[in-house]
Amino acid sequence: MIRATFFLCLLGITSTHAVDIRVVGEGRDQAVPIGLQAFDFSQDEASEVFRAVLRENLNRWGWFRVTDSARTSYVLRGSARTTARSFVVQVEAVDTRTGRAVYRQRFREDAPEARRVALRVVDGVTEAIHGVPGVASTRIAFIGSVDGRQDLYTIGADGQDMMQLTSDGVPSFRPTWHPKENVLFYTSFVRGFPDVYRVDLDAGRRSVVSREAGINAGASVSPDGRRLALILSRDGNPEVYIREKRDGTLTRITRTPHHAEASPVWSPDGRQLAFVSDMQGGPHVFVVSSDGGRPQRISRGGSQNVTPDWGPDGRLIYSSRRRGRFQLVVYDPRTGAETVITDAPVDHENPSWARDGRHVVYARRDGRISALYILDTRTNGQIRLTTRPGDWYFPTWSNL
Repeated sequence: MIRATFFLCLLGITSTHAVDIRVVGEGRDQAVPIGLQAFDFSQDEASEVFRAVLRENLNRWGWFRVTDSARTSYVLRGSARTTARSFVVQVEAVDTRTGRAVYRQRFREDAPEARRVALRVVDGVTEAIHGVPGVASTRIAFIGSVDGRQDLYTIGADGQDMMQLTSDGVPSFRPTWHPKENVLFYTSFVRGFPDVYRVDLDAGRRSVVSREAGINAGASVSPDGRRLALILSRDGNPEVYIREKRDGTLTRITRTPHHAEASPVWSPDGRQLAFVSDMQGGPHVFVVSSDGGRPQRISRGGSQNVTPDWGPDGRLIYSSRRRGRFQLVVYDPRTGAETVITDAPVDHENPSWARDGRHVVYARRDGRISALYILDTRTNGQIRLTTRPGDWYFPTWSNL
């Protein structure tokens, strides 16, 4: 059995000191001007909430820039008002050059849902105009440590509605989302050993997924929802396995005696797995066919490369230790190129792609405290996601 501290290193757990952050990237501002002048907002509370959230999130994600100018590319028309029984929104996004509505929708919800309706409108308009799914209404899961007690949390991508899902107060690691269901998987020491659990957020129920002898970690669901990649040490040291949902059949993917694997993640087409291994010295990122075979190392620079995540456009992102700090690196399998997208003297850990392939949530470690930040890889912009006291890490972004 490998030492626990080294396996934690493979998982991407570090402890370093840091100072202020500066993010570097492509620096392109492609925000499309959009106007709200033609929208009729009533003076009731729900409509005011809707207006504020709509404006804030149109500006937040870099796809749009709300303008009061008459010269704008798109305009939102419609109305928001509270009736005797519900909150009603009618909205359409109109291309001002052609006069054609590219998005049209009607919502009828309870008044407390005004914020969520606004987020859904932002996502719908983003997809209609830019052709990518918006992320305003998505959620991010993570591990939080408050007063030394670690538990599983989620938060809206807009930084609102933080929820604590567990109250175990024990070491927990790397939650991951099911690609098709409102379900989370994560590793926890609830019983004193690392086991994998499944949390159904709709039912409010937790169940054990893997409790083999030794290490159970790294659960990652395939894009079709039919297979689960796991790290198990049932045969002596941590290896990558795939378990079939239908009958529970286990298939061992890696065979690396005296070495260890961690953090498996599926490619968008489900044909490959990326993972971390020390089979060539320090921790590095490898890719292997989901049918098994010879792993290929993709990370070249950096003394340690950990916690990969595979984006919707086929690019991988991971944390790479360079000149004493962990930076974020994007790997493009089409060209084989590694691009360092951060360079600040601070540790950037556990990156996770948003479903738009543009934004990344990561943990910024500043001294001994870790907070979650969202990075726009196109404009260099970043937003602090967690502001409450505590230590926040292992973020993972939902596709739903």
